[in-house]
Amino acid sequence: APKTTKLMVNSTPFTFNLKQATNAVAERSVQSTEVLFGNVLHEVMALVDVPQDLDRALSQSKAKERLGKKQYERLFKITKEMLSHEQLAVYFDPANTPYKERDLFAGHGELLRPDRFVITPENKVLLLDFKTGQHHSSHVNQLEQYALCLREQGLNVEQKLLVYCGKTLI
Repeated sequence: APKTTKLMVNSTPFTFNLKQATNAVAERSVQSTEVLFGNVLHEVMALVDVPQDLDRALSQSKAKERLGKKQYERLFKITKEMLSHEQLAVYFDPANTPYKERDLFAGHGELLRPDRFVITPENKVLLLDFKTGQHHSSHVNQLEQYALCLREQGLNVEQKLLVYCGKTLI
């Protein structure tokens, strides 16, 4: 005969706040939607060398299927804005050599991965990092770490830029 064990259950009063639980689930859903949006944005931009690559990158990343119509339209708008923005044009200039989501090893052994940097024909490095959340001082520190790592490898970092991609490009 199978061995059985008595299970002792301590019955303590349990209260359930449906409104609070519903709000928590909704908040997690919004967060996960934003995380997915950020991940897809980074994937798409990693496939773009020049502005003409955008349609192929969107298709290859299956952005429309993964995000749904409304979020895809937001992604399309923001990426188009980035690629046509006057201050960002140099990052997508075919004369420059782009490096996207490239692993870098910092002097202290840490692995870093800037979203994008380009090397100009004059051997100047232009560093770009995309953010989909709120501005935070740690983002500036992160960008500085990337720049330091590139300088430690003998590169001349001329420009560093953070781009915040919210509902619209900031």
